[in-house]
Amino acid sequence: MYNYTNLKSKQYSRIKSLFVILERSIKYFFYSFIILISFFKFRAKKKTVLSLGSLKASRFINFLIFSLKDRFVFSFNLNQNILALIKKIGIKNFLKFFYPRFLLKKKDKILSITLNKKMNSALSEIDFDTDYFSFVTKKKEILKNHLVMPYYLYPRIYNHQYSVLKDYLLEKKLFRIVFSGSIHSSRYGSFNWTNKDGQIKMLNRNEIIDFVIREFKSEIYFLQNYQDISNAQNSNKKIIFCLTDQLVTKQRAKLSNIEHLKFISKSNFFLTAPGTGMPLCHHLIEAIKFGSIPITSYGHLLYPSLTNMNSVSFHDYKSLHAAIEKSLLMKDSEITEKQDNLLAFYKKHLSPESFSAQFDNIEGINKIICCNDHESVYRYYL
Repeated sequence: MYNYTNLKSKQYSRIKSLFVILERSIKYFFYSFIILISFFKFRAKKKTVLSLGSLKASRFINFLIFSLKDRFVFSFNLNQNILALIKKIGIKNFLKFFYPRFLLKKKDKILSITLNKKMNSALSEIDFDTDYFSFVTKKKEILKNHLVMPYYLYPRIYNHQYSVLKDYLLEKKLFRIVFSGSIHSSRYGSFNWTNKDGQIKMLNRNEIIDFVIREFKSEIYFLQNYQDISNAQNSNKKIIFCLTDQLVTKQRAKLSNIEHLKFISKSNFFLTAPGTGMPLCHHLIEAIKFGSIPITSYGHLLYPSLTNMNSVSFHDYKSLHAAIEKSLLMKDSEITEKQDNLLAFYKKHLSPESFSAQFDNIEGINKIICCNDHESVYRYYL
């Protein structure tokens, strides 16, 4: 059975666990005060209310709120789930966009969100179905009253950093191929994903990175920090890896989150690899966002899928070797064409604006297929 327990917390020592509990208790007390403040805030009365009810702080919630914040007021029920939501989306966003459900008026137009509801949703409800991987692997036709939420960047980016990312589109492409991230052996090396239809097992992150290092070592520069970029450029190496063998945290990462994104934006290609228990990784969307052509084994798990017009694909060691060689030798004209296609793909299918635009006919929609990361993998294997 698939286990999607929190991968960091399950290795905490007993003392650290106690400190974590104490820290959370203090935060939740503070968040309770923030909820009280929200009782007295002004809200835009003309906006439709999107009621989250008792919805837990799902991985897709940051993207949802950022995409629809200009069109809806969000409401919440008073229960413990709201504390986790504040922590996830940030105090500023909560006070700016949320309003308690019990203060709404009878005349308010309310659209309620449900999660994985088995029965058909009522006209005033939208059900978020997190069985995402079953949907994309079966290549189902999307129904008229269904939407597919795009897979998203690292969720917290939408809290306050997303607006600055447009500036990185202007970054000069300095490198041919890059990868940035953790290669923690027990976390990324144990990943195991095989589609139910019996397709070839997907290579995990460590298998991908180890193979490329072994086969293309003379072409690789190992970046130590963001200030090392000038040395990487002067090295004339075509593949730049920034690797850490620990889990990426604020204290342990060689690059800050913003530096990581700027690094990706400086490259023509980005080598993608799966997450800890996920065939998808937010790195893929980061690469697409900045026009860094993905070299990927899971472009088919997006909706719609990536193609050879905007990516380079592989599925095993032989095709991975061919994909790296192809990317190293690709002509500038073909690179530019793929990058243009990639940026257009993001704008049309993956951007918050594209998702918001799908709500133009909101009254006809009653189900949204969405990816909730590890929980969606769990549902796929049920």
